[in-house]
Amino acid sequence: MNPSFIIFGLVLTSFFVEISGILPGGLIVPVYLSLYYQEPERIIGTLVVTLMVLLIMKILAKEFLLSKKQKFSLTIIISSLLTFFWWKWLPFLFPADFIFKTVGWIIPGLFASTLDRDGFLKTLLFTLLITTALFLFYQYGFLALQ
Repeated sequence: MNPSFIIFGLVLTSFFVEISGILPGGLIVPVYLSLYYQEPERIIGTLVVTLMVLLIMKILAKEFLLSKKQKFSLTIIISSLLTFFWWKWLPFLFPADFIFKTVGWIIPGLFASTLDRDGFLKTLLFTLLITTALFLFYQYGFLALQ
């Protein structure tokens, strides 16, 4: 993990947010997803946990009156718990060569929070676009400069 690329990715993502007005799953989400772009099972695992968090939060929002801060905090907590169970318990249900990982513990929560707040399809598509652009730059531009 290259700290200078993370900073560059944050700046580039911020630039795209300013131009488009669309937040791609939080500023850090596309940067971390781009670092794991060549590990599709981690990206898929992250998306599955994100969708699970989103579904749980939709159910909880109908049952409880939550402020924005409470909703965000609960999203991060649920994301961390689901990621823990995803990493520890799910591998026992499937073949050994099937990898159960996500990109970080809170990335699915940040992504779910933004998907809920800004709209699912728009946020998902923009996140994939920025992630792909960052990955291509990382592979063919950033690493070539070093």
